[in-house]
Amino acid sequence: MPSLQAYVVTTFVFEFVPGPSTAYLAALTLTRGREAGVAAILGLTLGQALVGVLAATGLAALIDRNPVALDVLSWAGVVFLLWLAVRAWRDGQRAGAVETRPGEGGEGLPPVPRLSARQHFADGVLANALNPKAAVFYLAVMPTFIDRAWHPLVVQNLVLVVIYLGVAALLHLSVLIFASQIGRVMGGRHAERKMHRLMALCMLAIALWFLWKMQS
Repeated sequence: MPSLQAYVVTTFVFEFVPGPSTAYLAALTLTRGREAGVAAILGLTLGQALVGVLAATGLAALIDRNPVALDVLSWAGVVFLLWLAVRAWRDGQRAGAVETRPGEGGEGLPPVPRLSARQHFADGVLANALNPKAAVFYLAVMPTFIDRAWHPLVVQNLVLVVIYLGVAALLHLSVLIFASQIGRVMGGRHAERKMHRLMALCMLAIALWFLWKMQS
């Protein structure tokens, strides 16, 4: 097997470049807190693992050669990101309504709903299972570190997948710690409304970028 050190460095550099999952995790931690971020990291890791298993068993390559399947996955990712954007924007409106309601005599909007850890976990799974960045790594980067003379190839692939998951989880954890510290400093309902809207704009921007990449 080629140098594992080179593979770890490559994985770190690849994951260090911000992508949809990083933006989602940072925005979620800012708006929902550290517990939500931890649940999302577990989900993101499982989502990456699912794509990795598909790649290790060769199923991802089959999907890559099927234009219809790729289009379906790409559109599913766009729809999911747009749904996250709409949900975050509505949460921002509710946060603002809670802030301005006292003394104004109006009922305003209901408070921002608290999502369970299970919901954040499920969102994380979908965010990375539909993330093309993970697929690009497994299909374009990881194969360059495969030693065809080293068998069984499936086991070798799975070892590289586990290493990738470990590096990604560590980087996601660092994002969570950084974002939670910023969220603590920016505490308050007014800041909460801005952070929800920032998350909505981030998800919308990524969805539009996906659409542009699909058309190019």
